[in-house]
Amino acid sequence: MHIVTSAVILRERKVLLAKRGPGGALGGKWEFPGGKLEVDENPEDGLKRELMEELAMEVRVEKLIGTTEFSNGPKRYSLRTYLVTPLTRTPIAHEHDEIRWVPIDELERYDLADSDRSMLPRIMSTLREA
Repeated sequence: MHIVTSAVILRERKVLLAKRGPGGALGGKWEFPGGKLEVDENPEDGLKRELMEELAMEVRVEKLIGTTEFSNGPKRYSLRTYLVTPLTRTPIAHEHDEIRWVPIDELERYDLADSDRSMLPRIMSTLREA
C-alpha cells in the first residue's frame, strides 16, 4: 500500500484548494494539496516537501485529521490528511491549473477528488474546533 498525504492549509478561516489539470481520472477535480512519500520519508516531512515543490510554501504540520484508504486502478493507497499552518503568505501553483482560498463553509460546493471528499466530515469537524 502506498502512503500519500494531503494538507488542509488554514489561513484566516479559509482553506487552500488546488485544481488538477485536465486528463486522467482526476483531471479538473479540486483537492487538498499534497502527494506521495519518497522511500523512507515520514508523512509529515513528505507533506512539507510536496507543498514546497507544488506551491512554494513552507508550512508547519499541526496534527493528523484522519486517514482513509482508496484504490486507483490496481494500486491501493492510504491517504493521511493533516491540518497545516502556512509559514509563507502566497502560494504559487507550480503543478495545478488553479489554486484558491475557499471559505470553510463553501468547501462542500467544490468538485473534490473522491478521496478528499471522503475526508470532508472529519475535516469540517476539525475546522470547527480550530
